[in-house]
Amino acid sequence: MPPLIHLQSRLIKRLVLVLTLISFTLIYLKVNNYFDLAIWLIFVSALIALAFIDCAHHLLPDQITLPLLWLGLLVNIEGNIVPLKDAVLGAVFGYLILFLGSQLYQMIRKNPGMGHGDFKLLAAIGAWLGWQSLHYIWLYSFLMFAIVSLWLLGTKKYHAEMMVPFGPYLIFATMLVLFFNQPFIL
Repeated sequence: MPPLIHLQSRLIKRLVLVLTLISFTLIYLKVNNYFDLAIWLIFVSALIALAFIDCAHHLLPDQITLPLLWLGLLVNIEGNIVPLKDAVLGAVFGYLILFLGSQLYQMIRKNPGMGHGDFKLLAAIGAWLGWQSLHYIWLYSFLMFAIVSLWLLGTKKYHAEMMVPFGPYLIFATMLVLFFNQPFIL
C-alpha cells in the first residue's frame, strides 16, 4: 500500500462513507431534478471508487474508466454539461496531456512515470467537464502531488523511487473543480 493509505480497513470504509455522503449532499443541493442527480451520482461514485482502488492497488481499472469516458460523451451529446465538441476535446486533451508528459518523463528518467489508467481517467474527466476544466484539474492535482511528496520526503516515509498513485490527486482536483468552480447544469 502507498504511504498515505496505511490505515485500518474500518477507517478506510468510514472514510469512503464520509466522502460519499459529503459528495452526494453537495450534488443534491446543486441539481434541479432526479435525472441530473442520478447522472452526477454515477460520476462521483465512480471517482470515489477509483480513488480508493488506485490507493490500494496502484490500478485504475478499464472496467470503470472506459465506461465513465463513454458515459461522459453520451451525457454531452445534447450539450447537457458542456458542448459535445468540448467534451470530445476534453477526452482527447485529457489523455494526451498525461501521455505526452509520461513519455517525456520516460525519455529522461528511463522508467515510466505514470500508468495508462491515469491517462484514461483524465480523458473520462475531460469528457464529462470539457477541455476548459482540464488546466485547473491538471494544475491542482500536480500541486497537491508535489506538496504531499515533499512532505513525505521530509518525514522520511517516502523516497523518490517509490511509486505513488496519481489517480487520487486527479480525482480530488476534479472534486474541487466540480463542487467549487463548475455549475451543475444538465
